[in-house]
Amino acid sequence: VAALNLLYVILIAAYKRASLTTFQCIMVVTLVGLSYLSYRGVVDNHANQDFKNNKKSDDALAGGAFLDMLGLVSVVQFGSVLFSDKFYWLLLLIPTVGGWKLYSTVKGGLPGMPNATSA
Repeated sequence: VAALNLLYVILIAAYKRASLTTFQCIMVVTLVGLSYLSYRGVVDNHANQDFKNNKKSDDALAGGAFLDMLGLVSVVQFGSVLFSDKFYWLLLLIPTVGGWKLYSTVKGGLPGMPNATSA
C-alpha cells in the first residue's frame, strides 16, 4: 500500500503539479489516509479470522468491507490523476455502503432481498 501511495503522489507531482488546487491537496491527504486505514482494516480482519484450525464459515475473503474500500480508494486515486477529478464522486459510495450495512443489520434488508442473516 505504501508503494501505491508513493506512485500516486509521484503521478500527482508529474501530471497535476502546475494546476494543483487546495481541494486536490486535501483529497490527496484524505485518499492516502483512507488507503492506510483500509489496509489496517484488512490486516486486522485477516488476523482475527481463525485460519489455524482451517475453519471457514463462508467463502468471504479476509478483509471484507475494508478490502472493498481499499479497491475503491485505489480506483479513485489513479482515476483522478489519469482521467478526471470527477472520480472523487465515487467516494460517496463509502457512506452509502456503510448505511446499507447498518440498515441491513438493524432491519434485515429490504423485503424479498437476501440479507446477511439468511444464507
